[in-house]
Parts: sequence; C-alpha cells; structure tokens
Amino acid sequence: MREKISLLLKSLALFFLCLWTIIAFARTVFNISKLPFEENPWLVLSDQQKRQKIFGTVYDYIMFIDKNTKPNSSILSLYEEDKTHYLGRYYLFPKKFVNYYHISDVQKTLEKNCYDYVAFDMNNRKQNIAYLLLKYGYIQEKVMKKGIHEFIIYIKK
Repeated sequence: MREKISLLLKSLALFFLCLWTIIAFARTVFNISKLPFEENPWLVLSDQQKRQKIFGTVYDYIMFIDKNTKPNSSILSLYEEDKTHYLGRYYLFPKKFVNYYHISDVQKTLEKNCYDYVAFDMNNRKQNIAYLLLKYGYIQEKVMKKGIHEFIIYIKK
C-alpha cells in the first residue's frame, strides 16, 4: 500500500514538474512572438521621446523647469498630478523641488519666502495665482506653450 502511495506521489510530482516546464516554455515562446510587434515602435524612439510617451506632459513640465532654473535653486511647483512630485525630485536633483496642490498651502509657503522660483501650468490653476505671486515679490520669467498647456515660471525679485 505504501509503495502505491509513494509511486502515486512521485507520479504526481513528475506530472506537475512537466506541466510547469511546458507552461514556462509556452510563455517564453509567446513573449518572444510579441517582440516584433510591441517592442518595434519603441526601438526607434530616443530616450526623451520614450519618457514623453510614458510620463506625458509632466515630463515636458519638469524639463521646462530644469532648462530655465539655476542649479541648486529651490523651486515651488503648482501642478495637479500625483507623479509630479516624484519625477521632479528625480529629474531636478540637486535642486530643491516641492509640489503643492492647494492654494492655501501655497499662501503659507510663500509667506516663508524660501523659494527662488515658482512654476505652474496655467491650465491647471483654477484661481489666478499671478496676483498672489506678485504680492510676494515674484516676477514672470519664462513661458512655454505645449499643446493646450501653458507652463510659466516666476522668479523671486
């Protein structure tokens, strides 16, 4: 009886091992077959084009800030997308980058007077932030229009 159970367990183990191997091989073949159709359009793109496809306008916004600010500056961003904070910290390092969503947070932060630049997308702002920035001594420095977006950078006087 024990020999039959032992033989049965060995047979089951061998069966599942073979099944696992067949499935793994089939998945590998399937993934290789997708390569020319899914990866081919990405192979001809530059690194910047790939990042624009992946991150969208957030990448353009971050690159606009990077080109138009000095190294080691502090930047307050007012962009209403979750990944802006993390992408900004990554791509703008060693610049100090902080992203806020709510106007009340911005007012409190501007009162501290600790940022060299303020950047935002005009289309994402529901309130006119320009008055608030002028009140705290910022002047408009650069503007970039990209499709329906208008990115603006203000600099501290």
